[in-house]
Amino acid sequence: LNPSMQKAASFWVKTTAENFSHVSDVQSSSFSVDEEEPDLIGDLSSFRKTPAARDESAAPAAEPEIKTEDNASADILYIGEAFKTYIIVEFNGKLCMIDKHAAHERIIFNRLKEQRDAEASQVMLNPVVLTVSKAEYDMILANKVVFEKSGFAVEDFGDGAVAVRQRPMLIDDADVSDVVLEIAEALLLGRSDGFDERLDSALHTTACKAAIKAGNVNNPEELKKLAERVCFDDDVRYCPHGRPVMIEMSRYELEKQFRRIHNSCRRPDGERKKRPCGSACKKA
Repeated sequence: LNPSMQKAASFWVKTTAENFSHVSDVQSSSFSVDEEEPDLIGDLSSFRKTPAARDESAAPAAEPEIKTEDNASADILYIGEAFKTYIIVEFNGKLCMIDKHAAHERIIFNRLKEQRDAEASQVMLNPVVLTVSKAEYDMILANKVVFEKSGFAVEDFGDGAVAVRQRPMLIDDADVSDVVLEIAEALLLGRSDGFDERLDSALHTTACKAAIKAGNVNNPEELKKLAERVCFDDDVRYCPHGRPVMIEMSRYELEKQFRRIHNSCRRPDGERKKRPCGSACKKA
């Protein structure tokens, strides 16, 4: 190589080495801090829209125990999910279909009621400023305590606007404006409600926004955990709006639908009556 080419090659090698060193430093510094997200809804915190990175080194979750006649009433057999909305499990001798949004919404609502005030909230680096109508403006400022109990810190920003400086940890910054406006609208519709009713309405809105949605793609292990929570927690039976969380169907009811048995030949407890009803009941 002539002197000019040697000089160019030397410069390229030096520059490339510096760039690689800079990238390495940035990468090492970017991953040097392992911030653990707060666990606000027990074992179901992974349902958040932006879950914390999974620990690949952790031991894999144990598979659910295979059901037998002896443990059928105590264990859950996870079957799958239908229409990206309904979790299907076999539990306590019944086929159970669980609305994952309604179930998760109820769990979050219950948790929010238990963890009110600042312990379940986070200060926002960039406050959200909302320009609202005169009615909404007055209603929001008149119900600052309701917002605070729901995890929001709101204050007068002047000129018909309010500033939101704190939000519940379960929702994203991008959802703050929608949730605050929905709460304000609900407060306007229920002007005569007492404080507890207004607070519950605000928590309903927050829980609905934070819960997983029908159509979301979720890991089967997450859905199993959600199903276990529903099946073993009697407080999770209806969503905050009153919709059922789970629908059950007994084996007897299912077999009737497939005409494997008739009302005249099998009792609800599953035992056949002495008089069979004919060829329709001869099953494999």
